[in-house]
This record gives sequence, C-alpha cells and structure tokens, in this order.
Amino acid sequence: MKLKTIAAIALFSASTVVSAQWYGAASGGSSTTSIKNSDIGVGTAGVTTSSVSKNESSSGYKLQLGYQFNPHFAVEGGYVDLGKFNGTNNTSTPAGSLSNEMSATGWNATAVGLLPMSEKFIALGKAGLLLSSAKYDLSTTGSMTTGSMPRSGSKSDINLIYGLGLQYNLNKTLAFRAEFETFTDIRGGDSVEKRDVVLYSAGLIVKF
Repeated sequence: MKLKTIAAIALFSASTVVSAQWYGAASGGSSTTSIKNSDIGVGTAGVTTSSVSKNESSSGYKLQLGYQFNPHFAVEGGYVDLGKFNGTNNTSTPAGSLSNEMSATGWNATAVGLLPMSEKFIALGKAGLLLSSAKYDLSTTGSMTTGSMPRSGSKSDINLIYGLGLQYNLNKTLAFRAEFETFTDIRGGDSVEKRDVVLYSAGLIVKF
C-alpha cells in the first residue's frame, strides 16, 4: 500500500514537472470604454451643448511572459497598451467646443486558472493587478474654456483586472488564445471620472 502511495505521488510530481513551462505571448485587438459627460463639460453650469461626439473604442495590445506551474494554474505579467479615447462637446453658449483625449498603458500581473476541455482546447479565467499610467489632454475652440479643470493631467494607480478566454493548442510549442479583460477604475487624473476599459484581444503563445 505504501509503495502504491509513493508511486502515485512520484507520478503526480513528475507530471507536474513536465507540464511546468515558460511561455511568451503577444496579442492585440479592440478596446472600449465609456466616456463620462462630465469629462467633456456636458451639464456644466452656463454651458449649452449643441452636439456631443465620442470615440469610445480604440486598439490595444499586450506583451506577456508567463509560467505554467501545472495543467491548471499559471501566472503572467507584462506590458499593456489600452489605446486612446476621446470625446468632444460642441457648444452654442459659449460658442466653441471642448475635447478630451485619454490614453492608458501599464504593467500587469495576473493569476490564470486553466480548465483543459480537450487535448487542444483550454478555457481560462484570470484575475490580477495593473500598475496603470494614464493621462488626459483637453483642447478648446472658439470661446469655450476648460474652466477650473486643468488642461492636462496624469495619474499612476493600481487597478484590478479580471477576464476570461479560450486557448487552442496548435502544437507543443504554439498556441492561439482569444480573451477579454476588464481593467477597472482607469482615470487620467484626479479631475476626471474613473472608467473601466475592456480589451478584446487575440494572439499567439510561444512555449519555451
């Protein structure tokens, strides 16, 4: 009985060692957010809005390094660029416009749970942190001003990340992964509202 137990433990340990592996990942796709009206002066006292335009989608990418400890758990970290977003408030009183552009990048670290569905397909869920670096820039035309809001700002923060994905193993060294992740409470400065940014991405994993 003891020999069987020892053999089982040895077999499990061996399989864990075999499955442990470094990998690199590069992916890109589309990012989306929701621009707050207050960030472009809509609703400000004394300002009459004639029209509002928002570009709430952009492109983003990730460069990651990961380590898979076993078939069910890995950790990843790397660089993320969430893109640029902007909104414009065209005003009749005062006559002009106010535009706000925000961009965000950062360094992330996530824990990844893996659920093998077959020899090729793996479902995954992840949660972690982003050390974000975001900034905003305001520009005006005509008689419109930024009021008490500074024309530019930046902010570094620690933000929560969570997401889901699906991985397809092409062979022993290459895999394709598609995922979506939410980066919470991003803001370019203390003068602007927090916003979530969602990144939908696809890319390749290279196992070392």
